[in-house]
Amino acid sequence: MKIGITRRGFFQAFGGLIASSLFGFGVLEKEKKIKRYLLCEDYVAGVAYYDFAEPEEIETLWEGAPVFIKREPENPHDPRAIEVFAWDGRKIGYMPRHANRIPAKLMDQDADLVASVIKLGDGEETWRAVKMRLELVVKPA
Repeated sequence: MKIGITRRGFFQAFGGLIASSLFGFGVLEKEKKIKRYLLCEDYVAGVAYYDFAEPEEIETLWEGAPVFIKREPENPHDPRAIEVFAWDGRKIGYMPRHANRIPAKLMDQDADLVASVIKLGDGEETWRAVKMRLELVVKPA
């Protein structure tokens, strides 16, 4: 039984190796773009209990405004709690419990998540005061 490679097969494999090393590691590859993956869009919970309880306060936010999220694993009510803060550091509330399982795990692994306001309520229903979008940002290697 003879195991071998033909000359043509060798050059195809060798050429593929060279091409993958050049293109796969970015030597000749065009610049890759950052990708964003939607994780959730939901209303922020607990708005009535924090710094945006009054309709006048909600007016200081705008659609598209960045919001910042912070894990709160010591929260006695929810070990996957994620706090939501406005651009100026004031607390808006929490990401809803039903939507925080995957984002909490990603944050615990230092994933890059970006959040923003996508809708503001009319001030009548505080539980629908601020709707946010959460995205996972994946940068090229």
